[in-house]
Amino acid sequence: MSRAQGINVNRCKIIGLMISNGIVALASALFAQYQGAVDVNMGRGGIVIGLAAVIISTVLFGKVFHNFAMKLLVVSLGAVIYYIVIQIVIWLGLNTNLLKLLSALVVAIFLAIPYWKGKLAKGAKNA
Repeated sequence: MSRAQGINVNRCKIIGLMISNGIVALASALFAQYQGAVDVNMGRGGIVIGLAAVIISTVLFGKVFHNFAMKLLVVSLGAVIYYIVIQIVIWLGLNTNLLKLLSALVVAIFLAIPYWKGKLAKGAKNA
């Protein structure tokens, strides 16, 4: 309906994202000031872990389970796998200040796995 009224919907989406990210940054700054200290684990929220769990479980077990209850179980298994990978990263002695970057890389790798599988399957067909 907004588009029909002549409103640029894409620009409104960008402005909405900018405002919401600004509010999140302000809330995080106020929370850190209230606590008096900042920790590397303070910003790791449930939404990020939940998203990572869904992505990991979909990549690893997406075609195996079609039942809703089993999908819920597999998502919790995806969260466990995410935490195991993060613990391995910490165990390897990598800098914990880069933990957010490393967790983003882990999710990106799991997102890239289906693409790599498709490329390998296409290469095997052509050979």
